[in-house]
Amino acid sequence: SPKRLTQTLTPTLSPMRTTVALLCLAGASGFRRPLRLSKANTKLNALPVADITSLVTAYSDDQNAFLEGFSPVVAGSIGATTLVIGGLFAVLAQSLGGGSRVAVDLTEEEDAAVTAAALAFDTAADQELTEAGTIGEVRRKAEAVKAKDRFNAGKEGREVRDKTLAYAEVDLPWLATLLRQVQPAAGETFLDLGSGMGRAVVGTAALYPSLAKVTGIEILPDLHKKASGYARKLRTRGAKTEFVNADFCDVETNKKVASAIGEADIIFAFATRFASVSDTLTEMSAVLAEYAKPGARIITLDRRLRGPFKLEREIDDLRGDLQLTRGYIYTKVEA
Repeated sequence: SPKRLTQTLTPTLSPMRTTVALLCLAGASGFRRPLRLSKANTKLNALPVADITSLVTAYSDDQNAFLEGFSPVVAGSIGATTLVIGGLFAVLAQSLGGGSRVAVDLTEEEDAAVTAAALAFDTAADQELTEAGTIGEVRRKAEAVKAKDRFNAGKEGREVRDKTLAYAEVDLPWLATLLRQVQPAAGETFLDLGSGMGRAVVGTAALYPSLAKVTGIEILPDLHKKASGYARKLRTRGAKTEFVNADFCDVETNKKVASAIGEADIIFAFATRFASVSDTLTEMSAVLAEYAKPGARIITLDRRLRGPFKLEREIDDLRGDLQLTRGYIYTKVEA
């Protein structure tokens, strides 16, 4: 009977199996014909979830069949459980939602530019995919860890920077999709804050060769040198590139950094590991609030800005299996 089945499910089944069984049982109440439940004492933990579903939703074509042991209390409990579970899924969907879905479909020109930029970093063999990323990406990540360790060597306490220097590479087709949202125009300037080995800089220079200049600011000297080397491989077809070896937060003491931020029409930051509170960037928000010019378009990944910035759009990269990357498109407004 449903009562015995409920008593059997609750103490013995795993949460997932209990949920599946209760949902199926609750949904069964909507069938036009009554249900006949049998084998209530079966050890359901030994069954696959699919078998639990089949068992609970079994029904009879006999118009005179009825649910033995039906209890309004049990039915109400099941209905309430269904509503709670549905509410939880709704909350989860809302937390994951909010970003618009944009297909990563490149034009022929974009595809050619992305291919050229990728070849500046890796041969075709190094672009082979492994479980940890492409062969070339895995190699660069290992090099970046060594570069970070060398940078931190001899430093103590608060001088040591670890998590905020974690290396990550933006996917070039995803970069092309994000840039399309801000519509770079001929003669404008692009700035990457925390440019690493220059992948976003090289990719942007290849995608928009009519830009006046594409600049990257990177704090780690070893990555800065690598970026300059990769960019040289693209000189024949891309926009002019420049790399600055500095901390982009040193705007008060580094005039070159302040100038680059103040002149940039488009600012990009793969900000997953940058200093933040919850999902809001702290240091970067303060720097851009004071030094970025009004009208500048700002793209951040995975972290939000706060201050004099208008959020124009949120875009989700839906190609990953479990890891969702969200892009935030802002316009700097008057403070």
